[in-house]
Amino acid sequence: MSTHSLLDPCNRPLGGGYDEAIRQGNLLVQQLWSGREMLTTEEAAKLLGVTKQTIYRRKNAGQLLGLAADTTAYRYPSWQFDSDVMPYVPDVIKKLKSYSAWGVYLFFTQKEPLLGGESPLQAIKRRKLDEVIRVAEILGKENE
Repeated sequence: MSTHSLLDPCNRPLGGGYDEAIRQGNLLVQQLWSGREMLTTEEAAKLLGVTKQTIYRRKNAGQLLGLAADTTAYRYPSWQFDSDVMPYVPDVIKKLKSYSAWGVYLFFTQKEPLLGGESPLQAIKRRKLDEVIRVAEILGKENE
């Protein structure tokens, strides 16, 4: 039996899922980017009491996580401005320098087995700061 004649449980031919995976990934990025947790550059600047240029400089210096979904604008996850989280964002970004900005976002927000199933954001809020930095370092080195 050739692989072209195999079907998945939904009776669809196997293979050719790459384009669909890319489409679904792009859809997820667009949904996250336009979600309520994301701040515009203007909103981030107002929150911190700085200029938009300062926000761009901090993003470019790895001090803030800025996410692009197109070539003209960025969004900033609001959770990074929490006083418990903000001091650790630059360290995590530095440890994950080989990751895309979206990869860093997923690191912060997804459950991490190396943190007992907590997301790094949850772990930071529970004061497991050294553990989060250690895991970021491990994962960053694996991805180099």
